[in-house]
This record gives sequence, C-alpha cells and structure tokens, in this order.
Amino acid sequence: MSFKIVSDSSSNILDWSNKEYCTVPLKILLGEDEYVDNKELDVANMLAAMSRSKAKCSTSCPNVFEWLEAFGDSKEIFAITITSHLSGSYSAALQASEEYVKENPDA
Repeated sequence: MSFKIVSDSSSNILDWSNKEYCTVPLKILLGEDEYVDNKELDVANMLAAMSRSKAKCSTSCPNVFEWLEAFGDSKEIFAITITSHLSGSYSAALQASEEYVKENPDA
C-alpha cells in the first residue's frame, strides 16, 4: 500500500526522515519580494527586510497545483492543513483531493 503524509508548512515539520512525507509551503509576500516557508528560508534575512521595509506584507497559501504535485502517485494520502478559518490552504487541498481522485479513481 502506497501512502503519503502531506502538510502545509504551518506544521513546522519541513523534513521527516524515513517517512513518506512532504510539505507544501506557505509564502510571505513583502512588496515585490516573496519568501517561501521551506528549509531554505533565511528567517533572519526576511525579518531584517520586514523591519526595513514600508511595503505591504501579506501571506499566500499553497495552490491546488502545489498540493497535487505533492500528492505524487500515492494511493492513500493524509493531507494536514492550517485551519480553514485562517487560510485558503484547506480549500486548496480539498480541491486538489477532488481532482486527484477524479484522475486516480483507485486512490
């Protein structure tokens, strides 16, 4: 049986060695700059840029395509998201799930 755990980066687990696991990153937007919440994020640099900037800061959730890509070809997928009241991540994961099942009816 092929299974995978996929979470958005609100889980704060970016790598889970020896497990079928991956994350889809949330993003922080600062003016024209985008900071992706993954292992490569330089948090100190991002915070410094935020303190220097007067630009608008916002966030962006993973989109449907990013969720689908993370699902891969697994037959059973456990998707974990930040609460639907705080982000569109849940909605995007749900839409991805529906599309995935259409394309993979045995999943």
